[in-house]
Amino acid sequence: MISVVLTTYNGEKYIIDQLDSILNQSIKPTEILIGDDNSTDYTLDLIYEYLKNKKINFCINDDGLDLSKTNLIVRIFKNNKNIGYNQNFINLIKKTSYDIIFISDQDDIWYKDKIKIQTDILNKNKAICIASNYDLDYNSDKNIININYNKISIKNINHISFYGMTMCFKKDTDFISFLDDIKKDDTYMYYDRLFTLYFLINGNVYFINNPLVYHRIHNSNAVGNNTKKIRGSLKDRVDIAYDYYNDIVIVKKYIKNIDDKSIYYLDKNENFRYKRYILLNELYKNNSIKNKIKLLLFIITNFYNYPFLKSILGDLYYIFK
Repeated sequence: MISVVLTTYNGEKYIIDQLDSILNQSIKPTEILIGDDNSTDYTLDLIYEYLKNKKINFCINDDGLDLSKTNLIVRIFKNNKNIGYNQNFINLIKKTSYDIIFISDQDDIWYKDKIKIQTDILNKNKAICIASNYDLDYNSDKNIININYNKISIKNINHISFYGMTMCFKKDTDFISFLDDIKKDDTYMYYDRLFTLYFLINGNVYFINNPLVYHRIHNSNAVGNNTKKIRGSLKDRVDIAYDYYNDIVIVKKYIKNIDDKSIYYLDKNENFRYKRYILLNELYKNNSIKNKIKLLLFIITNFYNYPFLKSILGDLYYIFK
């Protein structure tokens, strides 16, 4: 049995497309949890109308919830104030009824075999997390064949960060405990980066190279509108570098019983991320030749530690700007 968690905020323009793509899956979820973050548009009205027209059972704030029924039920929760997507997703995951969970954004579109492909690989490999590639251009006739996937090692933590909307994972008591801890911590930026680290530390993780979802890019994305950018402002770059460093600090703080191999790679990449943050911050405060040379030498000696080519290009831009 499968739970899908979907967060919404002023998503009236896209939400029906996404609901259609979830409900038209070749393998259907057992429940969909929708957490609306105090939308001020017609998002919820459209959802209610859509579910009524489709004759799909739904409840609001679990009023009248009956999990004994085997057909799909949609559980809708409306936040009284805006709490942000991190807290919204965590709250929904904690409310799920089943241990296989898919994460959904309000504005993407799933290809019809997404659930089937990911659950098949999850079960076949006794994995705790399966993530996939994604498309930036929608292909309505997408026919996913020749599935290609590979296991991701903890040593790749600096080069891997899954988007939440590509993830399928197993929920257990340790993960819920981890959610309880990070829910109290407001120093991180993106929940899915912490989830990626958690799963890499705790079990079998696989990545599907085939795109299973269309990731819609628009100006209202929480993250995605920066997908194609090489650089932002230097101040933004400093803040993001700190966030990447802080991700490792947080997982080391809250994940219990980390093995020696994981500690080795966490320490190694924490050191890289911290030094990069310090050098970028020094350059931001003082745009001197000395600070530019220090950052350039760091890039040269840590070329393979950088997560992406665009990260290197962005840092180089502020050296030669």
